[in-house]
Amino acid sequence: MSGSGRSRKLAAVLMAVAVIVFTGMLAGTAQALPPGCRPRPDGRIDCGGSEEDPRNPGPDRPGPRVPRPHDIYYTPACPYNGPPPNDPSVMCESAVRTCELRGQDGILMRIYYQWEPGGPWELQATRCVGGAQEDELQVDPGRVRLELVTRYLPAANVAVNPGNGRTLLNFPTIFYTEVGPYRETVTILGQPVTIEAEPVAFLWTWGDGQTARTTTPGRPYSPSADPSEYVTHEYTVARATPYTVDVDVEWRASFSVGGGPQQDLGTLTVTRGETASVTVLEKADVLSGS
Repeated sequence: MSGSGRSRKLAAVLMAVAVIVFTGMLAGTAQALPPGCRPRPDGRIDCGGSEEDPRNPGPDRPGPRVPRPHDIYYTPACPYNGPPPNDPSVMCESAVRTCELRGQDGILMRIYYQWEPGGPWELQATRCVGGAQEDELQVDPGRVRLELVTRYLPAANVAVNPGNGRTLLNFPTIFYTEVGPYRETVTILGQPVTIEAEPVAFLWTWGDGQTARTTTPGRPYSPSADPSEYVTHEYTVARATPYTVDVDVEWRASFSVGGGPQQDLGTLTVTRGETASVTVLEKADVLSGS
């Protein structure tokens, strides 16, 4: 092959691998299946086995559910490359030449899995990546739930009246969060996913050892408001250090992929959001602000 031909081939391979690396860093659910196996819609694997080979489950005796990593990371198999925070774009000639010498397309890559958020990265495979044999990334309910809880559903920030965060002992203090129905089309694993979700419950932690569950997000004070719209809490112990108030939100959600049928996700709990600090005072003459 001429020098210019080799350069064009290398450029094409690098472009294909760049797409795979970027997709793997953002999406992270490609599952390397055993040779001859394929994923089933129920999350199990079908390896076309038979009764004569009990180690190889088939359609009538499906194997165990394929474990899904939280994230997946591709990096060229170069001497100094490893898991994050390694730079996945670092390239070396040996990663390119190895696959070429094997008669395979792509670049020799190290594939790392992270099984839970913040967990360690484990090397799963070192193989040529970039050819037509690559595993297809699939959008399944588990992945959508993860994306909604960690990224897409709105965070719930706690607000308090009075707005200066000071209240009185045994006084019904008003709390609220501004969260409402959510309907958006987002991109998950490169595919359009339409999300429909509605908050169904709010789980309040008052910071004094008490909790409450409400079906309303509360609202700020208004003379014309219906009292049932408020979420309030009374503190029975005054102290110099503030109480920290937090709220988690339970959502009822469903999704569809590419305009397909709607699939129910059940109830999701989102714990993201900003807390509020409340200082409880004993005397009314030090209470100020709106």
